[in-house]
Amino acid sequence: MTGTDAENDTKRIKRTKRLFCMTRLAASAVRESLGDTLNRVAYGGERIILERHGKAVAALVSVEDLARLEALEDRLDVEIARKARKEPGSVPYASVRRKAGLA
Repeated sequence: MTGTDAENDTKRIKRTKRLFCMTRLAASAVRESLGDTLNRVAYGGERIILERHGKAVAALVSVEDLARLEALEDRLDVEIARKARKEPGSVPYASVRRKAGLA
């Protein structure tokens, strides 16, 4: 195993651990220490679930985590669109544009 493979495995394990050990904070507690909480997320890579009355209502994640989530959503959207285009009875995009007077 190369150094890069070992590093990637270590990163993967850390990400997996974080998923199962996510910090949960009451929204009112975050209000009192917003700066510290943001630093934990931004610089410590921590993911924090915000709760109101014991119920999860939001999550704080780093910008890097958000970018990974958006990239994953984009890949899934493309996959769904490709499958839809192969379905029988689908209408070609050029035909829709022509009917709408856009072509």
